[in-house]
Amino acid sequence: KLYDALKELLLRFEDDWQTGKIDKSKVMIIRFDRMMEDFDGLMEDILKFLNFQPSEDFLKNILETSEKQKQFKSSHNYNLEKFGLTEETIKKDCEKIYATFLSN
Repeated sequence: KLYDALKELLLRFEDDWQTGKIDKSKVMIIRFDRMMEDFDGLMEDILKFLNFQPSEDFLKNILETSEKQKQFKSSHNYNLEKFGLTEETIKKDCEKIYATFLSN
């Protein structure tokens, strides 16, 4: 099932991250909550990470998007039971992911 495949992919990535198989200097982990709450600050960090010099139009677009993000409220409701999942199952299955990438 798709959930199992995604879980396996995440766990392999976490293992490769922890064992040094991934060059961490070339990967920037981006948390969804930061993208929604601090889009312009995150974009500034991404631009620095990429060593990219944006145009004025590009920076203007970032600010416009940031304002839209601050006002965005999702109308989606997710029913985990529909997929045979629970929040507890996901947290248990992805415990390593939470500990490595989401505990900050």
